Amino acid sequence: MSFQHAFLQVPRGVPREKLLSLIRLDQGTVEEHDEDDGSVTLIATFPGDPPRLQRTVDGGVAPWLDMAERERGVREAGPGGSNPRIEAYHASTSGGAAPDTVPWCSSFVNFCIEQAGLEGTDSKRARSWETWGSRSELRPGAVVVFKRGEPPKGHVGFFVGRDSSGKLLILGGNQSNAVSVVGFEDAAVEAVRWPAAVAGPAPADADPALSGVRAAGLAPPERIANPSAAALASEYRAYFAKCRVTSDRVDRLDQACQRIVAGKARYQALAAKCGVPWFLIGALHEREASCKFTGHLHNGDPLSARTSNHPPGRPATEPQSGAAYSWEESAADALCGPPHELDQVTEWSLPRLLFEAERYNGFGNRSRGVPSAYLWGFSDLYVKGGFPRDHQFDPEFVSKQAGVATMLARLRELGEIDLPD
Repeated sequence: MSFQHAFLQVPRGVPREKLLSLIRLDQGTVEEHDEDDGSVTLIATFPGDPPRLQRTVDGGVAPWLDMAERERGVREAGPGGSNPRIEAYHASTSGGAAPDTVPWCSSFVNFCIEQAGLEGTDSKRARSWETWGSRSELRPGAVVVFKRGEPPKGHVGFFVGRDSSGKLLILGGNQSNAVSVVGFEDAAVEAVRWPAAVAGPAPADADPALSGVRAAGLAPPERIANPSAAALASEYRAYFAKCRVTSDRVDRLDQACQRIVAGKARYQALAAKCGVPWFLIGALHEREASCKFTGHLHNGDPLSARTSNHPPGRPATEPQSGAAYSWEESAADALCGPPHELDQVTEWSLPRLLFEAERYNGFGNRSRGVPSAYLWGFSDLYVKGGFPRDHQFDPEFVSKQAGVATMLARLRELGEIDLPD
């Protein structure tokens, strides 16, 4: 059995030569037909069944991902040798073929993209993909760029899903010296890209966790490698303006706000010393310890000893009384000690309040493109996704706590606080 696949309107020059070399590498024969406009039609005939790369993008299936799947198991030759197949990956980039000892993750992605009839970056550098195509949500076939040390170092591969622990599953080259699927942490993601020339599947309902922000007409949380209040200011303002309490959470939200107001005097006394707004201290205290003054502000662990859960071993100093910590001395460490150092903040705008609240808990949800429960819990913007245990993300987990932003919005609505712009 054989099949034919025609590449139409192929310009003369390097791209044409690349296609020819790839066709021959797959034991194909080719006919060349010159066209009047100077282009060339190549009709390649291969033995065997048609490859899956002919499939179109449909419901998330990407032909370049099919090509990558066909290459799984290709491995470096080892000492003294070089795998010709990996050399062919390199041949799809500027500079041409190279031995398999040269980092080849980007060359592999270029190879697969070009086999699908698209243009890659023509570069052996992983981070050349950071600006390729268009920004994308994670979907099967998306090109994911990871940071690794200082630029230009990095890694690149294709997203294919998540494992049971929530890690990104990446199909890529030069992973354990082979084309394989490996798990990566979201925190290492530098960029997620999609071919500009290919319409991806409509993302509106792709992830149920985003149904709330979609219904509000908002974009998913921005994935930024190094978030800052300034970079996220417009997002925070837009989300806060659309934040509405879900009807089944009003009573519980009001109870949380009552606990914050009840502790106002102690929060204000601490605020006078560290410069952090009292209502932010109260909202963090509600999240971490349900406003109980018997728990560390760091994470709610008992004040009778240093913290054991994340962050462990805080405060670093011994209790001033020699026995248990007072809530005030522990809270001052949580706010002013590393890594937060909130006493260094000189201007508390609304975006800065929300940024510091999100940073206090971590950007785990943001790195996955999901609204943070720590900020938006009990609002219609948050649906699901979070960390039931330290460092373990569960996409189906639903937080049972009010978010800091939701509490601040309700406190303002109740006339208890004035929020800055």
